[in-house]
Order: sequence, then C-alpha cells, then structure tokens
Amino acid sequence: MRKKKSNFNLEAANEGVKFLKTFDLVDELNQIECPTLVAGGRHDWITPVEASILIAEKIPGSELTIFEKSCHYLFIDENREFISRISSFINERFGHKEKAASRKA
Repeated sequence: MRKKKSNFNLEAANEGVKFLKTFDLVDELNQIECPTLVAGGRHDWITPVEASILIAEKIPGSELTIFEKSCHYLFIDENREFISRISSFINERFGHKEKAASRKA
C-alpha cells in the first residue's frame, strides 16, 4: 500500500506563526456589538487569563468565564462545563425572546 504524502508546508506554517505574533485587533474590539462570551482557561499558555480579561474589558457588555481546570482546549478539558456555560449564555441572552415570541403567536 502506498503512503499518502502530507500536504503540510513547513514554510507556510512558519510564515503563519510570524503573522500571528504581530496580528492585533485589541483596539477594534469595542466595535463588536453582538452578545459575546469570552471563555478562557486558567492554565492556557497560548491565551493567558490576562488576555481573556483584556478582551472582555474591550468588548462592550461581554461576559467573561474562566475555566479553572482548563488549558487552551476548554471544550476538551471541561467539556460538560463548557457546553453548560455556552448553553446558559445563549439561553440568558436569547431564550426569553424566543419564549415571548411564541406566546404572541
């Protein structure tokens, strides 16, 4: 059986990393107008808690949740808690409107 060659391009990956080191939209976060849940992991070395706090402070009306037992992969590290928090956020922000609309119909 013939092995499939990988399409991974190391040069492209390295250029992507260089780009991400300089990519910064912090000053534009205040333009976000939709309900926003900022979720971070207490042990995340890619996006430290301080960065999650900054993001939440810059987005008007956002909510911040730090998952205490998580690194960068919140949805893996604390799957049930993550799904529960996302569901709660959606229901808090949108659930009452849906119920009110169905009562009027």
